[in-house]
This record gives sequence, structure tokens and C-alpha cells, in this order.
Amino acid sequence: MSLYRKESAPLNGNKSTLVAQNKALGSVMFMLGMRDFLRDPLDLTSMLHISNLTLEDETPAAPNYLLQSFLRRLWLYHPQARNPLCISLPEQSWPGTCPPNVDEGIGEELRSAVNPLDLVTGAYMSSNNFLRQEITYHMVQCSFAVPLLLPAVWPDIKGTLLLWPFRGVMGLHKSTTSNPQDFQMKNMACSRMAMISCVRLGTLHISKSRVLNRVLSGPHKNCAFFVHRDMDGGQLPRSISEGMVEVGWNLPLGHPNGDTFSRPLLLANLRGDAVAFDRPMSLLSRGSGVLVVFFERLNEKDLQTLTYWRSLACHMVLVDCSHGFKDAGEREIHGRLLRKAIKELELGQEMIVSGCRGDEEGLAVHLIEALDHIIPHLHAVNLVDLAGIGTDLSYNLDEDDCCRRAYEESEEVLKGMEDDPVQFKKEQLSLQDGQWRRLATIEKEQCRKKDGDHFNQERLREERENILQETKKHTVTPSMKAFIDALTTINTVKRAYFLSWMKARLDAVQWDQVSMSTNPLVDQQVLVEIPSDDAFLGLEHFLREMGLMYELCYHSATSDSYVIRLPNLGAELLMYGVPLEIYDGDASCVPINWITRVMVELQKKLPLNMRTKVITALGLHHAKNAEVLTTLFGSSFLKGSYRHAKGAYMLLVILPEVLRWEMECELLLLINTEGLSHPGLPSEVAENMAHDHELTTFVTGLSDVLLLNLKAENEADMRDTRQVAVSALLRTKEMEKMPICQIMSQHDGANTKALALHMSRVIQVLSMEKTGEDLESEDQACMGRSSPCLLGPWNNSVLYLPLSPECTKVALELKNMLFATIQRCAMKNQVTRLPQFMESIYQLWEAVKHGTFPIPFDNTTVADTFSDVCKKLLSGEENLDSHMQGWFGRVDDRISDLRKLRRNSEDILRTLEDETSKEIKAESDKIQATLEEHFRRNDIDFQFVDNYKPYFLSSMDMYCGQKTTEVNKTLQSATDGYDLSAKIKALQTAIEAALEVKLRALLADSRVNDTCVLDSKLKSEFASVWDQIPTNLGQKPVEVQDIVAKVKQQLRSNLRIRVLQKYIDKLEYIGNPSLPAFEVRNDHFGFRSKVKRTLQNDIQEAPKFATRIIEECNHNVQEKVKKKETYKDSYATEILEIVDKGLHMKDFNANSQFEIDLKVFICNKAALAFMELQNKLIGQMNSKEKFLHDNKEKYMLDFIYQFRKRDQCQKAAFTFTNLCLKPAVQAYIQNSLGVAIMEDILNKDDGQRFNSPSDFHYNILKDLIIEDSFESFYEYLQSGKTYSRKKIHDILIGYFSETVMVDNGRNQRKNEIFDKITKAVDKAAEETSRGQGYMQELLTAICHNLTASGGVIIPQEALEGPLFDINTHRDIFITNLRDSLAELNQNMNEDLQQTQDQVDISLDLLYKLQDDLFERVKGCGEECPFCKAACDIGEKDHTLHSCLWHRPKGLLSYLCSNSSSLSHSTCSQEVGGDNLFLNKDTRDQSVPYKDYRTIYPSWYIPVTEGNSPFWMYVLMRFNERFAQTYQCDPADIPLQWEGIQQTDALASLWQAFYSLEN
Repeated sequence: MSLYRKESAPLNGNKSTLVAQNKALGSVMFMLGMRDFLRDPLDLTSMLHISNLTLEDETPAAPNYLLQSFLRRLWLYHPQARNPLCISLPEQSWPGTCPPNVDEGIGEELRSAVNPLDLVTGAYMSSNNFLRQEITYHMVQCSFAVPLLLPAVWPDIKGTLLLWPFRGVMGLHKSTTSNPQDFQMKNMACSRMAMISCVRLGTLHISKSRVLNRVLSGPHKNCAFFVHRDMDGGQLPRSISEGMVEVGWNLPLGHPNGDTFSRPLLLANLRGDAVAFDRPMSLLSRGSGVLVVFFERLNEKDLQTLTYWRSLACHMVLVDCSHGFKDAGEREIHGRLLRKAIKELELGQEMIVSGCRGDEEGLAVHLIEALDHIIPHLHAVNLVDLAGIGTDLSYNLDEDDCCRRAYEESEEVLKGMEDDPVQFKKEQLSLQDGQWRRLATIEKEQCRKKDGDHFNQERLREERENILQETKKHTVTPSMKAFIDALTTINTVKRAYFLSWMKARLDAVQWDQVSMSTNPLVDQQVLVEIPSDDAFLGLEHFLREMGLMYELCYHSATSDSYVIRLPNLGAELLMYGVPLEIYDGDASCVPINWITRVMVELQKKLPLNMRTKVITALGLHHAKNAEVLTTLFGSSFLKGSYRHAKGAYMLLVILPEVLRWEMECELLLLINTEGLSHPGLPSEVAENMAHDHELTTFVTGLSDVLLLNLKAENEADMRDTRQVAVSALLRTKEMEKMPICQIMSQHDGANTKALALHMSRVIQVLSMEKTGEDLESEDQACMGRSSPCLLGPWNNSVLYLPLSPECTKVALELKNMLFATIQRCAMKNQVTRLPQFMESIYQLWEAVKHGTFPIPFDNTTVADTFSDVCKKLLSGEENLDSHMQGWFGRVDDRISDLRKLRRNSEDILRTLEDETSKEIKAESDKIQATLEEHFRRNDIDFQFVDNYKPYFLSSMDMYCGQKTTEVNKTLQSATDGYDLSAKIKALQTAIEAALEVKLRALLADSRVNDTCVLDSKLKSEFASVWDQIPTNLGQKPVEVQDIVAKVKQQLRSNLRIRVLQKYIDKLEYIGNPSLPAFEVRNDHFGFRSKVKRTLQNDIQEAPKFATRIIEECNHNVQEKVKKKETYKDSYATEILEIVDKGLHMKDFNANSQFEIDLKVFICNKAALAFMELQNKLIGQMNSKEKFLHDNKEKYMLDFIYQFRKRDQCQKAAFTFTNLCLKPAVQAYIQNSLGVAIMEDILNKDDGQRFNSPSDFHYNILKDLIIEDSFESFYEYLQSGKTYSRKKIHDILIGYFSETVMVDNGRNQRKNEIFDKITKAVDKAAEETSRGQGYMQELLTAICHNLTASGGVIIPQEALEGPLFDINTHRDIFITNLRDSLAELNQNMNEDLQQTQDQVDISLDLLYKLQDDLFERVKGCGEECPFCKAACDIGEKDHTLHSCLWHRPKGLLSYLCSNSSSLSHSTCSQEVGGDNLFLNKDTRDQSVPYKDYRTIYPSWYIPVTEGNSPFWMYVLMRFNERFAQTYQCDPADIPLQWEGIQQTDALASLWQAFYSLEN
């Protein structure tokens, strides 16, 4: 059928448009596989099937699986339950053409079938009201927004307002009363709070839903309440959810930083453009306290719409989401319309949220601020009020007449309850008032009679008769009559409504009775306990009363047609998911006749011969067993109440076909225990404890699988759990009815973890046999030690907390464990059906009633003692583990030591195994000694020691055996790995050596030719080496065989020969590593054993035979494995022959089932051993080829990398050597040569002139006068320093122009510098870290070492280049650097040998010698400020300068005053006269010569009358030349000068410097 929706069309659209669009919507429903469910909706029983279809969190294969996936994930509290991703989509996912406004980014959503909102809406449309209620409950727990208004679907054009789903949702929030500490738990349908509706006007570029998520999440949470466009499928167009209204809640708890708003709020979100949905807007406007309108652009028509909405709404908030206007004009128009809207709508400025420019976070913050102003003034409504408004608007309400009639019936049943619940319970449920409890007590006392207690038995019999006589007078109370009449209706829908109303009304009364004065954010125990059971009334009490009516009617031997029909009603309720109470916990009694009759009726309604398995959830009163079972199996145990009636409740789960064969079971019976260790009055503690033990013993004995649900929040919880659980397991162990246990926890605290570990040890110990023959019960040990921690949202009293994805993962892990356990039960135990289950109920109740268990129900001493011994055992095992862990840490060293002794692998392994056995035996003896000492304590009963000591010792032996096997396997792997690693290392060494040879050749070629080697060339060179590496395996590759298939074939042939083909399906277990150990079961013995009455003997002999055959086959397999040969078919044949031979000679009776189970177990173990051997052989024999194949690419890349890196290193080393070190070496040699030359010059005869500045000055003047050259004199007079340096240069040139022979110490100096460099390199290599490092840091260290130790300065500017700024392996670089140094040393030797006859002097050395000689003779360097004569004082450190001779000033172009001729006077003559001088030092002012000290205080010029003959001769000799040069007149030479000759000048020069020469 097609689906139609009114709101999807424009308001004035015609009918043809509606039909066309809704046909498309019908196609979407068809694609999702939901169309059939519109006629026949899914119900709660459907969830039992859907939840168990698969045990994995699988992505849906196609869109038609999305509904099942959504529901299954929702029940598992999966955060991605709404995700619409699927593996494949139909060729045309969307009917017709996608709407044109779909984003271009939709291409990345190709795997999303629909919008998540369409999936949620479709799920609600496809479910009946009761499943909707459960969906709503789980969606709220998952922090998902919940639909309130479903869009109209053709032919219904009204739409549906949902109210019923919210009656199953409870919310805790701070009370709005005057007391700020009060909290209340209320039904979300009836809870009154302010309502805020959020709608969209037009299109938005932001996501309204993301903004609302931030508003509801608050500052410290991040919950995805509403689906938005960034989610998977969120960008896809909405088809059936357009116009839907979702709701979420803000429930404050008084947290100063965690609450968004201080008052509880209901927030509604309309999907789609609000303009297109007139009636939903009318509903939201009238029902809401405030209407929040999101918009981006406004026009006049929008203003009219807003005005209309404002007329309906009490308050309005406008959220301006505008941004990015095209121009200022558009912005101005928008602003004008917004101001007009504010004025016409009469809104205050605080009611406008704007200015965020599309920032969603900012919008959320401003919206919260705006709502904070108005929330205190909003009126409170509830969803019931909103439903009334919806009815006025012609909406369909999901609570129809049938629901209302059921409500009236529930009110009739509960009439008068609210006035006085205790009195109501006493009058209307009178059978539970005390007579039933007393009758149950009497019956147990009669059954537990003691010898010599005849009088008491008679008294009890009379009291029992009196009670039965009283019960005969019992008439059905009005409430129970109304209750039973309501249940016996043929209208199952009305009956379901009735039960739901009953639960909702009773829960409301429960919560109203509870004090809520404790802050749930501070205290885990939110609520104060109800003081008495009399004040507690739940739906289970009415169902219990119905059973008691039948039970007492049976005991009274009365026949009441009204009561006789009740078992059929009970069975029918059980079929519809209403739990059946099989144990009355308050009376501690089983209404055996009621249960028996209900089970008979149930069997009539179920298919014949359904195989059953029983799973029981056992936990304390706060363990939330009902929520756990609902999560795992989709069951509908009563949940959500504050507490439940104490007892055991049962539900049915019919497994899907896909699981029945594997589980060997069609029907699961789930049993839930409630009320264990519930706190009561002090006087009732002892009685309650005994009742708890009776209840746990009963349900434990009934179970195939016991789910221990641990939640220990304190020491009391740990004590109570240990006592009841351990006692129950001990009792059922004695009855041989102990189930397989699976531990889970709901708390991650230290107490719960310790309790889980402790209980796992208890289970393991009790799983043992006294003889210690059950050492292979690894499944029990594994199940006991694996305890998933399921932290479900039901543990939170607070709605809308972020959901952890771990919850789903752990739930699926736990479910897989439970089903795997069921599978093991099916393989080990006899097939159980409902009659056998009923028989077990009867037997267990008789055992409980008569107290035939060895441990009394009021005795906890045995359980405490057992637990204490388990603690000792655990402590010893921990010490053993710690010891073996430390021992095994030294195994590698031990293997190495044994290898040095040339021991082979088998000898090494045997030695290590012997050492392992000794170590474990020593630790085992310590544990046993500790246990023996504990058993000798005075407070331990001897009978306890006698009964349970073998179990502990067997458990210890099993643990030690497992530890030995575990360590031996590890040792085997270690030795095998050592062998393999040795072979691989040898191969690696050969490969690395061959590649190293090739690498060095390529590096040498690259260095010599200085060429760039391409990668292709390197790959070619690598291939030439790789292809020549010999493998030298000496053995052929191992042939890979399907050993499991071959063993199966051998066993299949064996079964055909023995005509056992009907067991062929058992062969599928071969190859399963988790197959449990073989155990002899009752179904292994058939009719023949019973006829011959040899059953007891057969039961004793069969396990011995099986053990012997298994050991013989194991030995055969181990011998084959030791040969290390490939598998042959004869191996399996030999094993089967051993079994057949043993079966032929056996001396007991067993059926074919025994034979096939034994052969399957032996063949499976053999197949796994041969598979392990094959894998080992493949790993060993083909290791080299595999290594070469797997590592060729790696080696090639490493070869290229090493070449590039080492080539770079050798180039960098070569560059550093030539660029930095070679100049330093040459400089060192040259500097040493310079010292030698200096010494030779000074030692020569002519070298005396350099003895002092005076000697040098004397020789300069002497050479000048002898040379008799004007040009030389002129040059000297212009700059004595320059002339002196030139003279020194000429002397050096003259020195080198001769045949200069220098002592050949250059080789020694070369060796010295190379020794210093080598030491610097070695020191840097030692100081820097090994491995990778920066080259620049290493080179800097080398330079620093040379400078610090050898005084050799290396220019480091070149190190700043990119060539040295690399990260390389330092050892490689050091090696290359040393090679480069060796090469440099060799080159230097050759150069020195070639130049040994003549030394080439560099210009640098020449200039340095010139500088050094000038530094010796320059004196202080000061000159006379007038005549430029040099200071002749020999010492450099003096403050007063003086000259021997001052020169005639004419030599420096000075003229006579008032004349153009050169002056012949000297400085000494001028300072004695009245002449003036003027220069830059006087600042162009004339100063008398006699006052020269005022300008030149550091000079002393003595006053003399005459000139020196030397300078007289010079001026006279070159007077004309000086005049020409200075362009003036010659000096007027005095007549007495004319007689001075050159000899006179020389004589005067000698006379002046005579004292200096001596």
C-alpha cells in the first residue's frame, strides 16, 4: 500500500500532488522493508526474535535490514543505533528524482540508504504502542530525541500524537518545591514542566538541531540528541519524517556547573520549514510556554506568519541566523524588517538572539541566556495537557478507546490503594498477608522433622489444617476479581494496555513513597530504603496472588471453575511476555501445583519436543538483572520500578532458526532473581538470609548456565554475594546439578573486580573432581576468569548522559560467551525438554523443602571458610605467576648458555622443561603447605576438610598443570624462535656482507669519478647481488594440506564402515580449537545398560576407558609430531584403529553416541596437532625463501638509502677535509716554516739591523746616504713607516732570491698536525652519542677540540651550508672522515717529497715575515709633529717622545716666513725662537713654537742652535730637486754647509747612533 502525508504538500496543494508525493513515500517504506508492518505492526515478542538473529554488531547488508539493525542496536544501547549505513543499496535508492535542494556533498553518503530521521519515524510507524514504549525507553537511555508527533500518512491525513510511549519513561530531577534539596522521579507523560518549541522559518545555512544539541547538552556534556546534517545520512532528504516533532528534556539536578537550566524543561523540535506545517505549529504554539523561531532572511509574508504565531504563543524568541549579505542595501532591508517584526510582535530586546554571524556555539550560548530570562515566568504543562490540545486540533491520539477502557479497569483494580497501600494490600491480596507464608513455613518444618519431635509435628499438622480450613473460606476480593476479569479478555491488546497501566500506576505509588532528599550527583544511593515490605506493592504481587488462589485451591481440594482456568491464563501471559514467578521469595516457597499446571498448559501451546536450556541471572537486589537480560535477549522482564518483589521470574525465548542447530536448542528459559539481600528490619535479617539461600540454591540447581551478575559497591555487597553464591554452588555441586557459570559485573570498582576474581576461583575449584582427573576442564576455568564489565545506562538515575560505545561491545561479548556456553552444555549434557525441566523444579523444591543439602540454609560458615581457602589459593597462584614470570625472563640467557655448550634444540627444550617442572613443583609445594596449615586451624570443621580438601588440591594440580603446559608451549616457541632466528641471522649476515662489498665498490667509483648514480643503476647492481645469494635449504618446500578435511574424510569412512552415518553432522566439530574436553554423559548409556543393571559399573568404567584411549592416541600423535614429517592419511587411520580396537575389547556397555563423541574429540585434537606441526614445518623449511621474498624490497630500499647516505657522508667528509682541514694543515706547516726563516734571517750577518729600532733606523739612513738617491730620500721623508716596510720586503725578497735551504722539518710538522686532527676526531666520536646525529654538531666538536688542545683554528663558516646540515649515522661519517684524512696525509707526503729540494714560499708567509720584522724595529711608532722624524727612544713603553735628530723643515716643504724658499731651520731651532705655527691641531690658530707643549705635551724637543751634518748634506745635495718637487724656491743654504761631504754625513750618523750600536 502507498503511504501519504498531508504536510509534505503546500498548504494549497491539490489532491493529485498529495497522491504523487505519498506514492514516493510508500516506495521508501517498501525499500526499508516496513510496509507490511503498517498492517501488522511489530510487538514486544518480535524483539525476542530480532535481538537474537545475530550475535555480532553487523552492518546491514541492504536497506530492508535497517529496521532490525536499528532495534537490535537500540536494545544494546549502541550510540550509532540511528546510523542508516548499509553494505549495498538498490540501483535506485530514491523513488523518482531527488529533490533539487539536496546538497552537492551528498555524494559522500552513498552508503546511507535514508535519512536517520526517516529510519526512526519508520520504526515508530511499524511498531505497536507497546513496542513504541520500549523503543522510547531505550532511546531516552541512549540520549536520543524521541518523536512526539508523527506526520500524517495516507489515508490518515491527521497525524498521530504520541502519549503512550512516554508513560514508560521515568525522569529524575530537582523538585520545584520550596525545599531545594528535594528530588522527584516522575513519569515523563505526567510530569509538569515548561515546554519550549523550536521551529525553522525558511532555509538556514546553520544546523538548528546542532544548536539545540548544544543547548540541551550543557557545558560538560556532548550528546547528539537531535539528528543533524553532519551525521551519516543526515544530508539526505527527509521523506517520511518531514513535519515530525521530536522532544528532549532538561532535567536539572542542582549541579552548579552541569545544569543548563535551573528548572525542568521539555524541548520540542519541528522538522522542516514551519510555514508548510500549519497544524503542528498550532499545536506547538498553543502548548508551549515559548516559541523559538530560527530564521535567516525575512520578508513581508514572513512577518504575517510570525504575527499569527505570536497570537497563539505566550512568548516568542527570535533567533537571527543571518550572515554574509551581498551588499549594504540587503543588510539594511533585513535590519528594517527585523526592527519592524520586534515592534509588531511586542518583543523585548532580550528576546532577540542575533549578531553571531552563523556561529552555532555562539547562538547556543545567547539562546540559553535569552531563555534564562523567560523560563521563571513560563507555565508548566505535561504531555497529557498537550494531548488535549492535539485532540482539539483533530490529531489522532495513540491512546484509543481500548487504552482508556484498560485504564478504567486498572483504576477499578486499584481503587483505594493510594489512600492506604498497606491496608489495600492486606485486604485485596489477602493470601499474601501471612497465611501463605506461615503455610510454607509449616510445610518446610514438617519436611525437616527431627527424631523425637513427634509432639511438634502434631502441632504443625493441626496448624496447617486450620490454615487450610481458613483458606477454604477465602473469596475472591473485588480487586483480584477485577484483575483476573481484565486479563481473561479475548482482546489481547486491551490486556496489554491493562498490564501496562497497572505497572505505571503501581510504579508511581512506589516512587511517591520514597524519600528523595539525597543528591544523586553526590551519593550513589539516591533513595532512602522503604522500611517494610508491607508498604511495597507491584504488579508481580497481583500475579502472585493469582497463582496462590490456584495453589491454595489445590491444597484445599476444592473445585472452583473460576480458579481452575487460571493456569491457562498464566501460560497465555507467559507466551505474551509476562514473566511467571516460579519461586515466591517473600514466602520462600514454590507454588508447585500452580507452576506444574501452568507448565502443562504451556506445553500444549508450544511445538512438541522443543529442546530447552535454562539461563539464570543471579545478583543482589540492586544488580538490575532485568535490564541485563533485556539488553542481551530482548526480553520484557519488569523493570524501571524502584524495587521488585523478591523471587524468581521466568520468561521464554524461542531461538531463531539460524541458531537452533548450532545451539542444539529451540527454547531458552530465562530466569531472573529479584530482591536478594534486600535490607530489612533487624529482626528479619536471619530469616531473610535463610530465604536468600533457599532461593539461590533453587535457581542455581535449575540452571544450565548461571550468569553471576556482580555489583559490589561496598564490603557488605561483597560479603552477601560470596555467601549466597558460594553456598548455592556448594549445595548444587553435592546434588550434581552445578551449572556452568559466567561472571559479569556492572561496576568497575576495586571491590567488584576483587569479587569477580574470587568467584572465578570458586567456580574453578568446584568444577574439579576429587580424583584430579578433570585437569582439562579449561572451559570452566576460562568461563570463570572471563568477567566482562557491562556499564549500562540503567545504572544512572540521570537521563541524557553521554553513552559509552563500550556498553554495546561488552554486551555482545557477554552474549557470545553465553551462547558459547549453551553450545557446550548441549554437547555435554542430555537433551532437556519442558517435562524434564518440570521434573527438575519438583526435585529441587523437594530438596529445598526437606533441607536435604549437607549445608543448612542458615549456615554461612562453610561458604566463608571455602572463600577463605580460595583466597589462599589465589594468593599462592599469584606468587606462582610472579615467580614464573621472573624465571621466564631469564630463559633467553639460559638458551644462549646451553647453545654455547653445543646442545641441540631438543636437548635444550627438554632441559628447560625439566627446569620448569622443578620450579613449578617447588612453588606448588609452597601453596600446598600453606593450604595444609590453613586446614589445621581450629576454627575449620574436620568434615569441611574431608569434603572439600580434594577439590582444592585438584584445582591446584590443575592450575599447576595448566601453568606447566603454558610455560612449555612458550618454551617450545622460544627454542623454535631461537633456531629460526639463528638461521635468519646467518642468512642476514651473508646478505649484508655481499651487499656491503657491492656498496663499497659503488662508493669508491662514485668518489673517484665524482658522478651521480641513478636509482635505476643502484637497483640493477642490487639485483645482481641478490640473485646470486644462495639459499642452501637442502629440503623441498612443505606441501600445504587441508589436514582438517583429510581427517574428516578418514573419520567419515570409518563411520560408514561401522554404520554410524547418522552422526555425520558431528564431524563439523573437527578443527574447532575451543571444543571442550571429552566427558562421559548419561546419554552415552542406553537401554542395554539399564536392562543388564550395569549402569553404575558402566558409569565408573567408561571414564577410565576414555582416559586410557585418549592418552594412547595422544602418545601416538606426539610420536608422529616428533618426527617432523608432513601429514599422511595413515596417521588418522592409526588413531582410529587404536580407538576401534579399544572399543572392541571394552568391558562395559555404551551406545554409539559414546563412540562418535570419543572419536570426534580424539580426531579433533590430532588434526589440530598435525596442523600446528605443518605450520611449524612451513615456518622452518621455507623460512629463507620467505625471508628473501618478504624482505627483498626492504633490503633494496635500504641498499639505495645506505648508498645515498654514505655517498653523502663521504662527499661531506671529503669537502670538510679539503675545505677546512687541508688549509689548516698547510697553514700549520707554513707557520712553522716562517719561524725557521725568521731565525735564519736574524742569525745572518745582515740580521743585526733587526736587533733594535735604533739599529734598523741607523741602517736605513746609512743605506740612503750611500745610495744617494733623491727618490729614496723623498719616499722615506714622506712616510718612514712605509719606506721601512718596503725596505724589509726588499730584504726578504733578496733573502729568498738566494738559494735558501730550510731544515726539512716539514714532514715532522705535518705528522704533528695530523696527530692532533686524529685525536680531535677520536675525542669528538667518543663524546657524541652513537647512532643518528647531526653532522654539523660533530664537525663543530672536532673544530673545538683542535682549537682547545692543539691551538689550531679551523674556519667554521663553511659548516653553515646545507651540505653539513644533515642527520646521518655518526659512525659512518667518522669512518669516511678518517678515510679522507688518510688520503690527505698521503697527498701531503707526495707533495713534500716532490718539493724537498726547494721550498715554495707563499705570499701569506712573506707578508707575515714582513709584519713580524717590522714589529721588531718600528719602536713606538710616534713621529715629530713638525718634521716627522721618528721617536728614537728604544723602549716602547714611554710617555715622552724625543728624536736624536730633527730634520730641516724644508725637507717636508716648509718655507721660510715671508719667503718662497724652503726653510733650512730645524724644530730644535724654532722652539728657541719667536716664530709661530698653525695647523689643524691648533684649530687654525697661530701658536708660538716655544709653546708647542701646550699642543703636543707628549713630545720633548731640545733647543739647539745648529743642524746635524747628515741632514745638512741631504738638503744641500738635493736642494734643487726638493724645490722642484715642492714647486718653490730652493733653500738659502748657509755657506758653512757647502763643505760637508758624504763622509762627513756618514761620520755624523755613526756619531749620533754610536751609543746605540754599542
